[in-house]
Amino acid sequence: MQKWQYLHVRMDHQEVRMVNGQPLEKLKADSSLFVKGQDLHVLLLQAGDEGWELVSHKMPNVGTEVFVFKRPTP
Repeated sequence: MQKWQYLHVRMDHQEVRMVNGQPLEKLKADSSLFVKGQDLHVLLLQAGDEGWELVSHKMPNVGTEVFVFKRPTP
């Protein structure tokens, strides 16, 4: 049975703010995927290059967007 990894990205006013519930400031600096102020199009292209597939997009508040990605567990 296939197992999955999930990635949650929150953007506020077109800027990435949180990844998997953690503020960007607390994430490891070794990921080029999440750069504060990063353009959404660039983020989506990079996520796709790393094997992430967008499975959900929500706008819970004005100016806030939540993206959920998944990829097979290696």
